[in-house]
Parts: sequence; C-alpha cells; structure tokens
Amino acid sequence: MFKGQEADIRSDIWSLGVILYEMASGRRPFRGATAYETSAAILRERPPEISPALPPVLQSVIDKCLDKDPGQRYQSAGEVRAALETASTASRTHDQALQRPPGPSSLLSIQNILFLCLLVAFAAGLGYWLTGRKTPQPSRAVPGAIQSLAVLPLENLSGDSAQDYFAEGMTDALITELSQIRKLRVISRTSVMQYKHTQKPLDQIAQDLNVDAIVEGAVVRVGGKVRISATLYQTNVEGALWGGSFERNFTDVLALQSEVATAIARGIQVQLSGTEQSQLSRSRSVVPEAYEAYLKGRYEAEKRTPEAFRDAANFFQKAIDKDQTFAAAYAGLADSYQYMSTYQIGSSEVLMPKAKRAAEEALQLDDRLAQAHTSLAAIRFFEMEGGDIEGEFQRAIALDPSYAQAIHWYGLYLAATGRIEESVRELKLAREIDPKSLIIRANIGFVYYLGRDFDRAEEEEKNTIQMDPSFIAAHGYLGQIYLEKKQYAEAIDQFRTALSLSPGDIAAQADLAYAYAISGKKAEADEILQELQNSEENRYVSAYEWAVIYAGFRDKEKTLKALQEAYEERNGRMVNLAVHPQFAFLKPEPRFQKLLAQIGLSVSARQVKQGSESTGPHP
Repeated sequence: MFKGQEADIRSDIWSLGVILYEMASGRRPFRGATAYETSAAILRERPPEISPALPPVLQSVIDKCLDKDPGQRYQSAGEVRAALETASTASRTHDQALQRPPGPSSLLSIQNILFLCLLVAFAAGLGYWLTGRKTPQPSRAVPGAIQSLAVLPLENLSGDSAQDYFAEGMTDALITELSQIRKLRVISRTSVMQYKHTQKPLDQIAQDLNVDAIVEGAVVRVGGKVRISATLYQTNVEGALWGGSFERNFTDVLALQSEVATAIARGIQVQLSGTEQSQLSRSRSVVPEAYEAYLKGRYEAEKRTPEAFRDAANFFQKAIDKDQTFAAAYAGLADSYQYMSTYQIGSSEVLMPKAKRAAEEALQLDDRLAQAHTSLAAIRFFEMEGGDIEGEFQRAIALDPSYAQAIHWYGLYLAATGRIEESVRELKLAREIDPKSLIIRANIGFVYYLGRDFDRAEEEEKNTIQMDPSFIAAHGYLGQIYLEKKQYAEAIDQFRTALSLSPGDIAAQADLAYAYAISGKKAEADEILQELQNSEENRYVSAYEWAVIYAGFRDKEKTLKALQEAYEERNGRMVNLAVHPQFAFLKPEPRFQKLLAQIGLSVSARQVKQGSESTGPHP
C-alpha cells in the first residue's frame, strides 16, 4: 500500500510474516524513529537476522512471507497453512536432532509452538474471506465426479535449494502412486514440473492441463523424519475439498507416499478396486542411502542431457550397490542406458544389453513395475529382437494407466507395424496425460507422416513449433513432410533451422543432404557427404545416416548396403523402415524385403498407404 497499489491477499500474507518475525525474535522486523523512516525500511530494507538462528525451514517461511515482491510470497492462506504445519514439525525435529531442550527466547519453545498452531488456525480462517487459492473446508461433499488430476510440484520447505531433488522425487512418487487408479487420469511429471514456482491461479493451471482437480502441497525432511502436507482443489468449486499432513520416518517414506495417495483418493471419493487398494497399500522399508541415490538419479534423468544421463546411471548403480533388492533402481538404470543409446552417447551394442539386463532384474524383483515392463518392451522393439513386445507394453499400461511414456512408446510400436490409426489414438491419449510434452506432440505429426497424411502431419508439427520454436525434432519432421509435398525450399529451410539450433547434428546434416539431393542440388549434397566422410575419424556417423544420404541420390546399392549395416548395428531408427516414405523407392527390391523380414516388420498394404514410390522427380 506504501507504493499506492491496491492491497490483495499477498498484503495479508506479508502481515502474517510480520507476526511470525516478532514471535521468533521479540522485535519488529522494520523499525524507524519516525513513521516515514519505518515506511522507508519496509520498502527498502531486509529485516535484521534473527538470533539465535532458526531452523532453515522456519526461516524460509518467514522470509517468503516478507518478500518485497508480492509475486514471490505465498499466494494464498492455504499455502501458508501448509508451510506452518510443516514448519511446526520441523522445529520439534530440529530440537531433537540438536538434543537440546526448547528455550524461552526461541520460537522452538512449547508455548510458541502452541501459538504457532493458533496461527495455523488463523491462516485457515483467512481462507473464509480471502479470494484466490482456498484453504480446506471440512465435511464437504464433492459436487461432481473427478476424473482427472494434476499434482503440482511439492514446495521444498527445507530452505536449501540443494534439496530440490527430494521435493521433485516426492512429487513424482505421488504421481506414480495415483496413476495406478484406472478411473483417474493423472498428469505426468513432465507437464506439471513446468508449474514449479509458478504464480498462475489454480483455475488457470487446471484449464491449461485440462483437469478436474489439482493437488498442491509441501514437503520437508529434517533429521530422520519426512512430512508431506497436501491440499485438494476441484475446478470451479469454492474452497478446498480436502487437506491433510502426514509424517513418517525416512525409512518408511514409501509407506508415507502410499498413505498420502490413498487419502487423496478418499478426498476425490473415487471407488478403488481391490487390486488398486492392494497396490496403494504395498510398501517396503528403504535403505536411506539407496533411496537418496535413487531420487538423485531420477532428478538427473529428467534433465535429458548427455552428461545428466551418465550421472543418472551412476546414481542408480549406487542405489543398487546400497540395496540389491531395489527394483525401481534397476528400472531407472535400464532407462538411463537406453536413453544413452538413443542419444548416441555410447555404443548401442554395449548399452542396450546392459539396459535389458537391468530391466529383467527389476522384473525379477517386482513384476508389477510398469516402468520395467515399458523398458523391456522398448528394448525389444528398438533392438528388433522380437518377443512379445506388444504384450509387455500392454502389461505396463494395465499396471499404470497414466504412464505416458508406456503409452507413447506403444504408439510408436504400432506405427512401425503399420497400424497408423491405432498409433495416433494411443499417442493422443499420451498427450492428454502429458500435454506439455513436445516430443509426444511432434511424434503425433511424425506418425501422420508415416501414414502419408502429410497435411495433418504438417499441422501437428507447426503447432509443436509454436509451443517451442527451439524444439529440433519438430523442425526435422516438418522438413521431411515438406519433402513429400515437394516443397523443397521449405524443407531445406527447416533442416537448416535444425542445424542452427544444434550445430554439428549428424542426423540434421544427413537430412539436409537428402533434401539437396532429392531436389536436384547434388553439388550441395556432395559437399555434406564429403564433410561427414572426412570427419569419421573424429566422430561416429551411423550407417543409418549414410543410408539417408544415399537414398537422396537414389543409389539403391549403397542405400541397401548401409541399411544392412544399420540393422547389424541395431540402430533404433530402423524400426520404421517398412513404413518410412524416404525408403519407399526400395520396396520392389527383393533384398529390401529380405531386410524387412530380418527386422521382423511385416506391414500389409491395407495397414498403410503405399504412397509414391519416390519422394519426387529429379528436376
């Protein structure tokens, strides 16, 4: 108000921060000899440090309430309430960890802890008249069925950003637990993490993610204790449907996750099947060091960079070394090796067998791990080794109906076998679960491309690029689509854009060479070909990239030879060979049909349109 701006909820949050500061320190946070000096201090100065020092979690709550920027404060009474509840527990645990009795001058005294509880009640009462995110209102009936849910990133109340991996891990675990409920569509981690530290209103987030309800909350770990506070909100409904706080020893953190998920399910009033009840009640004690390493592995893997995948694999291996019965760590290790192979961080011949062994070990330890079934199915698929690939994908989806990665990869498998309509249906379902995933959106366009529906493919890729103009895969796919539509200049422009975003990207170079060759610019294509050949001593160029380039020149002999080598390398991009327009000109060749038989990809003419046998005449 000193700035002449209208007061809102965040002004009251600031006032509450003043009360907390005074309670902790015995003095006001801002002081001056005159009213003017006091006002100036409020606008410009930081409050003096509290002595003796508070536990980080308590200091973090006060600092956030008193932040000069209203956008950085808690945005509702509900958020403050959850933070205070967690801070109260953290304070007691902090005293126990230090093995000291509470002192009369500290916030940690019994009297002040009781006063803190009164403040919690006061914060909850604010929700009656404050607008914005509401605090829980008990004994409320759910006004409508909740069929979809997003768990927003749990706030890290430790006061230490190095603990973000723990808060994200708890968020991910809660999503995984709730995903086992078949009647509930639960938004994936990839999409919800984009709302970390967001100031968007909950109703806007719900609209963005197309969900009926949202869970938000906080987590803190102090000493050997973990506490999670959560609140459930329904779209277009005043107040909260449910709220609660849960605490357990760190060794029982899996049971804690299940307990919170079960309570949320009750708040939603969803009817759980016997199997779902059994799944949610399953838990085991964890080895703290193993679970720490596992969470760090998941945190690194989500960064999706070459170095992060290596770090993730190391953390998962460390978790296994600490606990050789930790099935989820084996599943994480399998995914890490597989991604390292996909991103050509290492040799597929070395990494994929390691990935397969890890996935099989995970399933031996726990046959109900959807992640492990998905990994094994994907490994069999991309390695072209046969087996019940479809059955493994379906098993994973049955165990976790909201596991977007399983549905996504299953859709890609269906496309590779020519079942385009089924593939699109699965990929669109994956998009509903993970609406912010760029790769899922881009792959919907790619599948339309494989099915020769180039107009719809173009539309999907343009929509993806609109979401993120720097997303390389969408530019590459759009370039391939333009080639089939004989829009050569536009195709070349897309491949150049991809290269500008990722200089030296071998796949983008091969695509650009193909575009030059097929459009008649053979000199430009030859230049790229020579550049790649000259660089082979310093970097690995897969046989598949050579096949793409030779296909642009329509050199059947060299293309077939390179494809055979790519198959022997077990290059994962070979799985689309039977339906890929770039290689349609080879279909009459008996050696090509023999190669498809080796791969195990048999596609009938009824399943996918044959399209043109070439991507356009040579000008």
